[in-house]
Amino acid sequence: MDKKSKITVYQFAILFFWFSQYAYVPNLSSYMKELGLSLTMIGVVTGSYGFTQMVARIPLGIYSDRIGKRKVFVSAGFLLALFANLMFLIFKQDWLLVVARGTAGLAAATWVIMTVLYSSYFALGNSTGAMSKLNAFNNAGKLFSMLSAGLALTIFAGYKSMFIIGAIGAAIAFVLSLGIEENVPKDRKPITLKDFLHVIVDPRLLCVSAAMLLAQIYNTSTISGFTPILATDLGATPFLRSILSATDIALGTVGALLAGTPLVKKMGEKRFLITGVIGLAVITAIVPYAPNLPLLFILQSCGGFFLGSVSALLMGLAIRHFPGDRRSTAMGCYQAIYGIGMFIGPIIVGRIGDTAGLPAGYAVVAALVLLMIPLILVWAAKEKAAQ
Repeated sequence: MDKKSKITVYQFAILFFWFSQYAYVPNLSSYMKELGLSLTMIGVVTGSYGFTQMVARIPLGIYSDRIGKRKVFVSAGFLLALFANLMFLIFKQDWLLVVARGTAGLAAATWVIMTVLYSSYFALGNSTGAMSKLNAFNNAGKLFSMLSAGLALTIFAGYKSMFIIGAIGAAIAFVLSLGIEENVPKDRKPITLKDFLHVIVDPRLLCVSAAMLLAQIYNTSTISGFTPILATDLGATPFLRSILSATDIALGTVGALLAGTPLVKKMGEKRFLITGVIGLAVITAIVPYAPNLPLLFILQSCGGFFLGSVSALLMGLAIRHFPGDRRSTAMGCYQAIYGIGMFIGPIIVGRIGDTAGLPAGYAVVAALVLLMIPLILVWAAKEKAAQ
């Protein structure tokens, strides 16, 4: 295969990886509620996905840079996604559900390697555009899986079908990964502690990572956490919950593609990001007050659009100024930091939901989202000073 064909194979491997990771997400919280778990425990299971990512991503990034290999981590991530689906299929105890979701988090932790390997196929100056396209395949996989799982739930009328769908997706991703080409810089040097510290204290990386941490609090607390429960209260069936998540991802894909267009240059990266953040905060505050499913669909879709545009641009900015042999470490730091948001967000909202109701939890998330604005302003100042 030529280089273009190999990149296409990789893109579809990524698509099926995220297909496997999200086949059950639209209905997981409702499934756990039917099993009798409290909102707090649902938050713990959901948050374990972020916890394992938070712990594993930096070591993975460093180790990948040291040994100069990335393909093996990519294939391992696809296998972990397969194991996570099989665990959900077999187990129902709450602590085993925590382990299963944590295993899915370990699979997602290899995303740091996947993104860096993908970006290595392109020139350094094209990283933002490359990440935007990769995020589009990411979101397309999620969308495809949600629609497929939603249909399976309707046809077979059982939650097990969504885990089977996810396992099939992971298996396809693994087979495709066999055709991925390794591409590590030949002049790479093993990373030292000094190099790592230089990366992790980089002010631009820290600002972008902290902003994405807050965005992930929104993401894992709403559409990947408790919005499906809000939809259930409004009468949504499992299929409609899948469609709700699918529309969120569809608009997220549009937003991710938008982040790679000339519009960003025309508006300016700072203004583009702040506009998205304000939109995301407003949506978060009013989603739990949606009086019916059509309005909930519209609001959540708008939230997906804003999140998709903001997150795609932030990912490109996180590694843009690092050399190729330090990008795995930089991306590992970036994703580990935002993994904190994936971990604490659902637990916070679940706890508030059990005591004061989900609208109060969403109000707290909206306030946290707005804290992205000062972080973006600091990043812009640092970026300007570095030019």
